Amino acid sequence: MQTFRKSGRIVQGFLQAIMIAAAVILGGCAMDQATPINQAASSNLSLDDAKAAINSAVSIPGADRNTAYFMFTADRLWHLTTNQTNHRSTLYSCTYEAMKYPEVVTGVVMSGTELSIVGLRAEPCIRWIFESSREEDARKLAAALLRFRNSTLAERNAWLAGKEQVFVDAAERYRSVNPKPAISEDVHRFDVVAQAAVRDKRLVDAAKAYEQGLELAPWWPEGHFNAALVWGETGFYSRAIDQMNKYVALMPDAPNLRAVKDKIYEWEAKMVTSSEESHKTNSKY
Repeated sequence: MQTFRKSGRIVQGFLQAIMIAAAVILGGCAMDQATPINQAASSNLSLDDAKAAINSAVSIPGADRNTAYFMFTADRLWHLTTNQTNHRSTLYSCTYEAMKYPEVVTGVVMSGTELSIVGLRAEPCIRWIFESSREEDARKLAAALLRFRNSTLAERNAWLAGKEQVFVDAAERYRSVNPKPAISEDVHRFDVVAQAAVRDKRLVDAAKAYEQGLELAPWWPEGHFNAALVWGETGFYSRAIDQMNKYVALMPDAPNLRAVKDKIYEWEAKMVTSSEESHKTNSKY
C-alpha cells in the first residue's frame, strides 16, 4: 500500500519547468526586484476563487512530471504530490501562519526571461516559475495565495462549514428524489480521467479528478465512494473516512453498506498507528 509521508519540508527536485503552468522550485527565498501584489485584487477574491486559482496553477504538461494538488483546512494548506516514476504519493502541509514572511506572496520576481513568485515559506521555500509573458497569471496566483495568508481562522472555519452545509443540503435533496439525477458531462469527464489515473496507478491524479467532480456534484455517491477508496490506498485515511461517510449519508440503504462500514472501521484502526495521526484534521477541501 502506498502511504503519504508528512513533513513541513518539501523534497528538493520536486518540479522543474518554466512553461505556462506553475513549477515548484526549491532553494533560497531571496527576492530581487519584487513588485507588490495589488491588495485590493486579493481581498476581492472569495476563498473558493482563491482555491481554484491555486489548484489550476499546479499542472505541468508532459509525461515525466510530478503532479500536485492542494487541499485546504482551517489551520493549514496541504500539498499532495505523486512521483511519475515510482508512483509514490507524498503529502506535505504548511500552516497559514508560515506564509507571513515578507517575501511570501508579496510580489513577482523578474529573473532574466523568467518571472517567479514565492508561494509558501517552508524549509526550503516553494516557488512557482512562469515565463515572463505570463505575468498576469503569476499575479493572479500570488493574489490567491495572499488571500489565504490574510484570511482569519474564523473566516476559514465559516468557509468550511458552508461547504459541509452544501453537502448536507445536496444529500437531503438526493435522498428525496426518484429517479436519481444523472451526472453531467463535465462530471462524467472527471470520472473517466480518475478511472484512467487509477489504472495507471496515478493516485493523486485520480483523487484530484474525483474531488473536482464532487465540487460540481456533491450529491454524486459513486464519486464519494471511489474517492474514498483512492484516499485509502494512498494512506490518507481521514479523508477516506470523510468521503465514505458522505457515501453512507447519500446511500443509507446501499446493498454494500456492511462492507462500507467495515472499511471505515479498518481505516480508523490504521489511522491510529499511521503517521497521519499527528497531522489529523477534520475537513479538507
